[in-house]
Amino acid sequence: AALAQGLATAAPVQPVGLAQEQAATSAGIERLSTQTATLSAAATELDHAAVQITQLQAQLKQEQLAALVAQQRAFRDEQKLQNSGRLLQRTEANAEQMQRLMQRQRQALLGKDSFLRSEYEKKLREEQGRLQASEKRRQESESKLQ
Repeated sequence: AALAQGLATAAPVQPVGLAQEQAATSAGIERLSTQTATLSAAATELDHAAVQITQLQAQLKQEQLAALVAQQRAFRDEQKLQNSGRLLQRTEANAEQMQRLMQRQRQALLGKDSFLRSEYEKKLREEQGRLQASEKRRQESESKLQ
């Protein structure tokens, strides 16, 4: 009876296997807690990386759009340049044709001018001849009157 009473008042004695199991469980809980913290930090990093990827994708889309706009602008500029080149060639051809036409007109005018000059000189000589004849008649009339 004294033995039973001593056992009842004494601290309960746990079996050795249970203490080891509790220590292993505590260590496992601690490992799980550390792993959970590590996984939580990794998840946070993944979330941050996902946000960065989304931002980079948006930036890439903007850059692709800007590149497409620049490519279209370059294509339009090239078309304008080609059209300008063709227009310049036509303008130069027209200028050459106009130059040849003006040269022909100048030659024609020079020919007409020399013809007109000779006609004018001929009429001038005729008029001078008439004036001289008239002056001669006047002088003859005056000499007859005297």
